[in-house]
Parts: sequence; C-alpha cells; structure tokens
Amino acid sequence: MNDPSLIVRARTLRAARGVVVARDVALTAEPGDVIAVEGPNGSGKSTLLAAAAGLLAADSASVRPGSVGYSPERTGVLPRIPLHRWLLGLARTAGLDRDESARRADDLLGRLGLAHASQMPLHALSRGNAQCALVAQALLAEPELLVLDEPSGGMDADGVGRVAAEIQRAAGRQAVVPGSLTGFDLRKLAGHRLPRRPGAGYCGRVLGTGWTEAAALAAAFAVSAVATPAGISGAVLLLPFQVSVLGTPSPAVTPTNLLYNVVSTPAALYRYRRQHQTGGRLALLLITGTLPGVIAGSVIRVELVPGPRVFDLLVAGLLLPLGLWLALSRSGRDRDPARPPRRIPAPVLILLASLTGCAGGIYGIGGGAILSPLLIGSGRPASEVAPAALASTFVTSLGGVLTFTILSIDKGPVAPNWPTGIALGIGGIAGGYLGARMQSRLPDALIRRTVGILVIAIAAQFLWSGLAG
Repeated sequence: MNDPSLIVRARTLRAARGVVVARDVALTAEPGDVIAVEGPNGSGKSTLLAAAAGLLAADSASVRPGSVGYSPERTGVLPRIPLHRWLLGLARTAGLDRDESARRADDLLGRLGLAHASQMPLHALSRGNAQCALVAQALLAEPELLVLDEPSGGMDADGVGRVAAEIQRAAGRQAVVPGSLTGFDLRKLAGHRLPRRPGAGYCGRVLGTGWTEAAALAAAFAVSAVATPAGISGAVLLLPFQVSVLGTPSPAVTPTNLLYNVVSTPAALYRYRRQHQTGGRLALLLITGTLPGVIAGSVIRVELVPGPRVFDLLVAGLLLPLGLWLALSRSGRDRDPARPPRRIPAPVLILLASLTGCAGGIYGIGGGAILSPLLIGSGRPASEVAPAALASTFVTSLGGVLTFTILSIDKGPVAPNWPTGIALGIGGIAGGYLGARMQSRLPDALIRRTVGILVIAIAAQFLWSGLAG
C-alpha cells in the first residue's frame, strides 16, 4: 500500500435482511491515514467497515484478505479458552512461529493493560476487556489495513487512551479505519491525517437525526390507525418497520418497540378508567404472569438471540399464527351469543401470561395482542378483556424497557433508542385515537382480513430471511 489504494467500492451495501444501507461507496487509504467513520445509529457504519474488512461482498476491493486486521463492535459467544492461548493460536494461524507469536501476544497484552487477564477465559472477561482483546487480535499480525468497529465499547478512560495510542502507533505504518472512538477526538493523533474524501453517500432510507424521529412518528400514526380497528397493538407491525426502514439496530429494536407501548398506552388506560373499566382481578392475574415473563424474555433476547437469523425465525413464528387468526377467525360481534363460555382457570391463565410475556420480551410487544383473542375466545366479554390486556401491556412493556436498560450497563448497545421510541409512542397515541373513532364506521371483517393478510406477508418475509440467512 505504497500508493493510495482502493479498500472497497460498492454501488450498494446491504446489511441483514438485504436492507440497503449505503450507496456509491468508494473508500481509499494509504499508510498513515486514519479514516474515522462516523454517523448516527443505523446509518450503515458497521456494514461499511465489514465490507472494508472483506466480510461483505462489494463490487471491488484491492486489499488482500490476509493483510486486514478486523475488530468487530461485538461478537456472539466468546470461546472458553484463556486469552493468551487464544492469541497464540491466532498468531500461529497467521503464519508466525511460536517465539514470535508469544512475543507479540505478550507485548500487546501489556500495552493494552490486559497482562493481568492473560490466563482468564475470554467468556469471563468484562465487556471493556473483551473489546480490548478483540483489538489485540486485530493488531496481532501487523496487517496493512486495520479496521476497528467501535473499538472503545465498554472501556473506561484508561482503556480508551490505550486503544488511541495503538491507533497512533499503527498509523505510522498502516492505514487505519476506525469507527467512532468514544471519549477521544481522533483529530488529536498528531502527525496523521484524517481524510475527508467524498463518495460515501447513505441511501435515502437511512435518515439523519430529527428526520428519523419524524418518520417514526408518521409511521406509528399510520400503523396504529390501521391496527387499532383490528384489535391489535401497533407494536406488532412497528418492529418490522423499525428494522427495515429506520434501521434500528438489533437487539435495541426490541426495547424501542416496548417503549412505544409505554408512551402510547396511558392515554387509553385513562380513557378506560373514566369509563370505570379497570380490568379488576383479570388485570392483576395477567400482570402476575407477564411481568416475570418479559424479564426472562429480555434476558433471552440479549444472551441467546442477539443476531438477526434466529430473531427473524422467532418473529415469523409469532406473526404467522396471529395473521392467520386475524384473516380466518370471526369477530366477537359475529359469534353466537348463546355459546357457553369456557373460562380459563387462574393458574393456567397465569402460565399463559408468563409465556406471552416471555414472547413479548423477545419480540418487543406487551402481549395484549396475543392474550386478547385467547381471553375473548374463552367467553370473557371484550369490555373486561380490553382494559385488562392494556394494563398488562403497559406494565409488561415498562418492565421490559427497565430490564434492557439495566442489561445495557454490561452488555453494550441493548438499551432502547429513546428518541425513536418516544416518537413512535406519540404517533401511536394519535393513530390509536383515530383508529378507535373509525372502527364503528368500517366493516369489521374487511379490517381484520386486510390486517391479517398484511401480518402474514410480513411473517413470510421474516421467515424467508431467517431460512436464507
């Protein structure tokens, strides 16, 4: 790389589920360049960096895969082997002999402040130390190109300073392409240039600050206006919109969807309360089950389903039965009033609510959309079910948002996107009000079948994405 070299060129870059996140990208660098890649959440930074590292297909790339060192923002499950042994194995795989491998591993662990953790298993490291370990493996073979995605995630000030020092050291002989280095201004790397080259244009579907919230508010209004007359929460349809259009990252999309419920449901609860409909004992039974369920579901989402493939399959598994029920079942006003009710016993109801809450914690819904048809189908009047399910949705969603926020302290970017979630909730309030006013003026069967077909189509898209991934 003696001359400015092309790292990656692509007409389009696609993230998970085939979403286009960047267009007309051309990135070049030479030794000594430190090219900072910055932008709002969902703007395609990680996708661009993965393409630069050769992990995603692009139209052309001139850097040999063997000359690239890559540190991802986060990984899945880290191996249960000591850190030092892991680095030795990677160095030997890169072609270094035993003595050189040991020398470089020891040197990097010392410079990055990890010498004390050299014999600890990787899976037991704190988030900051694990991120340092990922930076160390990227530096190990002294590659021509160093690509670091959010290299300071979870680190304290000392860790950030050590990583910045490594970037400055590497830039003396390598081209370095880091994502944003939290807590450090990359312009302070004296003697090295931060080129501001044109050509990296994000596509129109990824919106900047302010416009993302405006799009979220408008979409929540439209979705809620359509979903409310069918008797389901707008949250069911908003999660696919967040993933496909707003680019809300996973797994933060789940608590952001729950935040929509937290903001949008109090107005409806207040309206029910003024009508002396509080849900009573039924609401307490549902909350008893859904609250612990959503906490368990939130942990499962972060620990076991952080990636897109399994999550896509889970989304399809939840939406497909709901869509079929909406499209094929009859509404409550069409049922035979003489049919005897089949009340669900309280212990069974709490168990069902727990399972529903768990599903809500994984997907990002309060559970009312699942519980309501079961309860109405068992013979309970809609006037009792609606406020109880709504109260359960609110408490469950609040518990989920708090759980994800607490998990983000140690697990990284899993907290809700607060501006987007609040904008969704405000749009949901207005859209839900309009939908409730329209309900009596529209044919019930047409509403349910239209929304049901839409839900089935979304489920099919997620199923295809999950199977193809």
